[in-house]
Amino acid sequence: MRQGIILAGGVGTRLWPVSRRQSPKQFQTFLGKKTMLQQTYDRASKLVGKDNVWLVTIKDHQAQTREQLPKLNPTHIIGEPSGRNTAAAICLASQTILATDASAVLAIFPSDHYIGRPKDFHQICKDALAFCDRHRDYLVTLGIEATEPNIGYGYIELGQPIADEKDCFVSVKRFHEKPDLKTARRFVRSGQFLWNSGCFFARAETLNQLFDRHAPQTSAKVREYLKTKNPKIYQSIEGESFDSAVVEKARQRAVMPASVEWSDLGNWEALYQILLAKSDTSNIVVGQHQGINSENSLIIGRHKLIATVGIKDAVIIETDEAILICQRDAVQDVKKLVEKLDELGHDKYL
Repeated sequence: MRQGIILAGGVGTRLWPVSRRQSPKQFQTFLGKKTMLQQTYDRASKLVGKDNVWLVTIKDHQAQTREQLPKLNPTHIIGEPSGRNTAAAICLASQTILATDASAVLAIFPSDHYIGRPKDFHQICKDALAFCDRHRDYLVTLGIEATEPNIGYGYIELGQPIADEKDCFVSVKRFHEKPDLKTARRFVRSGQFLWNSGCFFARAETLNQLFDRHAPQTSAKVREYLKTKNPKIYQSIEGESFDSAVVEKARQRAVMPASVEWSDLGNWEALYQILLAKSDTSNIVVGQHQGINSENSLIIGRHKLIATVGIKDAVIIETDEAILICQRDAVQDVKKLVEKLDELGHDKYL
């Protein structure tokens, strides 16, 4: 049985002040009328069926998840006592599913990514699941064509094509964490690297074996938590990403190159670029704006008129309680700003 897992525990600090602790970016409508979470659920349910979609989020967000996804089986919303990063979340979901479906093949998706070509994405995911049927011990990921030296993404270094799979599936030589700009440029020039999409496919049994082998403490603590429901056990799990805990250590790994107009929507510049591709002007405006000699900017207002004079290459975001103003080339530092606000005790704005 195909089962889909949606990871919805992120906080999206680089999209502050719209993305907040109580309502992070997956619950927001950045693109279209549906939230990022609702769009991800639509893609997952079309792939595996609505009865086979599972979701992992922190317990504080369970009620909001049920409100946004009324068709999702409430028993399939897995609440973490606290966020312990993606390794723990995926381990928790895979062990939960394996207890009910010993033959499950899993499709794992972040809840907050943009897919511009959902039909192509659907077919690629079907092919990836079928690959897991043919190659039962493999962990599969989708790799996105690296069109620019983006330092906000992890990279996948391509190995050799997998026998009898033509060029559709390639072995993974190595996973690389987010590089510096010089390294990213070298990766893109070589043509041997793809962006890591964060989408994974594997048999649940295979995945649990990988956890037992490469992240045994996480695996053991998740099992103990599922037996006892003691939140302190889960909270004691080391906060490690799935990539570093399992993916980078697995031996049988495959990547399927995917051209689906993908973005992890990790910051305001990413949103600007998506909307710019659909616009005939350099200013991307949501809400009321009047400007003179202002260009190449992202301007989002919810209540007030935003007037600009001589503003170029800027991001201006207005919400009920806060206004963000920054240069487009500094959007990665919004996370540092949020951390500073946290240090100063400005919880009401977070």
